Order: sequence, then structure tokens, then C-alpha cells
Amino acid sequence: MTDATTSVVRLYDLAEPRFSEGAQQILDMMAAMAPECALDADALHAKASADTGLNDFGPDDYRERLDVYLAALREIGGYTRQEWSTSMGNCCSCSRTGCCWPTC
Repeated sequence: MTDATTSVVRLYDLAEPRFSEGAQQILDMMAAMAPECALDADALHAKASADTGLNDFGPDDYRERLDVYLAALREIGGYTRQEWSTSMGNCCSCSRTGCCWPTC
């Protein structure tokens, strides 16, 4: 075990970070998935249904909040491909687990 007070973390460039080979592979995979990640309520429901085999999401009183949330995500500038696919994955995860929007 190392002493945390002597460990040093060096940040070289936040604008162009360098990642380990394993981390870069994950980022590359996420970037490749991004074009298929539509931040759209119908697309998210279709994805959640395809992943689970279920299509009953209960009362649809969350739909307006979901639409507002997704519109806000689409309007945010500067999203990287990885961030875009992460947002879509988070939304699908929430829709599969049935949590209430936008508290996920």
C-alpha cells in the first residue's frame, strides 16, 4: 500500500488529455457508437425495448420531462462523441430501470 500523501498525479494537458491504451480503446469504441446514439425519446424507447424485450413503460407522465431533457442535451455545444454515447446510454439505463425522469 502506498502513502497517499506522497502520490503525485501529473496533469499535462486538459485540452488534449493522454489516456492509457485500455482507456483509449474504450473511448474509441464509444466514439464509434455515437452516430447510432440518437438522443430522441422514440429512439430511446425502441432501444430499451430491444434490449429488454419489454415495451410497457408505465404511465407516460414522464415524457414531457424526457423531451425537455433530451432537447437540452442536443443543444449543448461541444459534446464529444464519447459524451454523446454516454448520455444515450444513461438515458437507456434509466428507461430500463424505470426510474423517474429527470432524477436519474
